[in-house]
Amino acid sequence: MINKVRQARLRSKQKLARAEVEQFESEAGVLLPQDYRDYLFEVGNPGRGIPLRKLVPLTYWHASYWIEEPKPSMVAEPCIVTPEAEQHGEHWIDRANVADWEARWDNGEWDPMFGTIALSEIGCGLFYSMIITGPFRGRVFHWGDHALNPPVVYPEASFGEWFDKHVKASIAPHQQHRVRRWR
Repeated sequence: MINKVRQARLRSKQKLARAEVEQFESEAGVLLPQDYRDYLFEVGNPGRGIPLRKLVPLTYWHASYWIEEPKPSMVAEPCIVTPEAEQHGEHWIDRANVADWEARWDNGEWDPMFGTIALSEIGCGLFYSMIITGPFRGRVFHWGDHALNPPVVYPEASFGEWFDKHVKASIAPHQQHRVRRWR
């Protein structure tokens, strides 16, 4: 993973100590997916770089939440994001059968991003995030510009597969533009 990150010219900050990740997991009441933990330990706490635009450090896990006072325990809440959410359009939250979601959201008691963490800012209020709880644990999606626009879940089955695909896509243009000198 580290060599691919270097080839993609992705910059990251220092690696996280196990104690930092374990502290977050303890506060949140969940274990992060192993491939994401490995990324934090081997590559480092995200910095900035292409292909993943603006990766967010673990301390900004809540960057995609709309609730005013996010708490780590919200990561352990049931996640309503599913691969089918996109096909439900603006009714995606209603289809998740969240009781009284509008009033609870207005009161700061609920957020559609419960059970997820932010991975990277895309821009214009959009984020790549990862599902932490439920049957789609480890899947990456993007969402954020408007509450009723449904999240789009990527086909890769895990953070590692999703990350690898984006790193490979970033490396490919560098390899294509190499000039071969003929003698």
